[in-house]
Amino acid sequence: MRRIRSTDASSTATAVSSVSDLTPPVAASQPRGKVVARNVGYNFLSQIWLVVLGLLITPYLVRHLGVGVYGFLTLLLAISAYSAALDFGFGFALVKYISEFYGRRDDAMVRRLVSTAVTVYLGLGVLAGLTLTLVSPWLIDVLGVDRSLRPLAQDAFYISAAALCVTLILSMATAVPNALQRMNLTARRTIAFGTVGMLGQVVLLALGRGLLSLLVLQVVVGVAAVMSFLLVSKRLLPFISLRPTLDISTFKLLGRFSALKFVNQVAATTVMQIDKFLVGAMVSLSAVGYFVVPLQVAQRLPALVGNVAVAFLPAASAFHGQSDRVRLNELYLRATKLVALLVLPLSSMLVIFAHPILTFWIGPTFAEKSSLPLQLLRPQHVQHNPGNHE
Repeated sequence: MRRIRSTDASSTATAVSSVSDLTPPVAASQPRGKVVARNVGYNFLSQIWLVVLGLLITPYLVRHLGVGVYGFLTLLLAISAYSAALDFGFGFALVKYISEFYGRRDDAMVRRLVSTAVTVYLGLGVLAGLTLTLVSPWLIDVLGVDRSLRPLAQDAFYISAAALCVTLILSMATAVPNALQRMNLTARRTIAFGTVGMLGQVVLLALGRGLLSLLVLQVVVGVAAVMSFLLVSKRLLPFISLRPTLDISTFKLLGRFSALKFVNQVAATTVMQIDKFLVGAMVSLSAVGYFVVPLQVAQRLPALVGNVAVAFLPAASAFHGQSDRVRLNELYLRATKLVALLVLPLSSMLVIFAHPILTFWIGPTFAEKSSLPLQLLRPQHVQHNPGNHE
């Protein structure tokens, strides 16, 4: 086993290579070796592209929407992200057990897992959307939205409720390709739909459209993504059924694993999102705009390392299904070293060069107001990002 050296410029490649040696045979048709490394690569490619594209269009969005409206948009997206995380951990449980039982060639159990998940996520999506709709007047009051903008804000919350429902269902739709370690299929569609969504925002603003049009676009792209991933899942596993069916024993199996993950998910998402709401409630929506720009840099770039964990979960589940504790422990240690190796240099760069980065990216006004938040936020997310995905 090759040793990871933090002072070596090629250490990242070494770490990825060492992880790949531990890839389990997911199925007879699945190539042996380098599956985890391949999946990490696919996930990095998709996330790097979307992060770079997001950073490029942010100045355009800020200028055309205004700092206040942009701050409100980020709050809506944060609500969607926070609520989507409240899936009670079923997404992680679904990936784990599909991978595990598919490795055991238990097609009947995989079929029950998928059909039960369809039922659960349809119910969660509708419940989350209705809940957001009902609490939206209270949220508007808490955020102190100007009275003249309240009708716009209320309509925006209605559309966001639909987007939240779609986002929850999408997390279920991606489970099958992820569980089968077909991250190439996930990455291609993530790049395609993510690009359409981001560039579509630019086009809509260029045509003179506003906030509501951007939110409707999010819903439309989300629905298209759900349909695409469901078709991929059916193609990968033709024997599964996408009809809603609730199998109680399967639901309990998913629930036992998901409970602990749900607690972790709620805590981590709260840490990642609550500051935006506190700034909006205690200061102003414009302050949210100035705050969220460095926050995006602090959260989104290091979040790339979460792709290591995304590739790790199905491989680890397959080892668990084979009762191979030795290789499971070795895989975990190597993946942890790779995550640390990726996070620390990037975090140091953001702290040291915060002001010039923001000046070049957004402008000197933002740099003056947002450099210090970036320098304070980045060390905080060093400790949260890696664990957030595992």
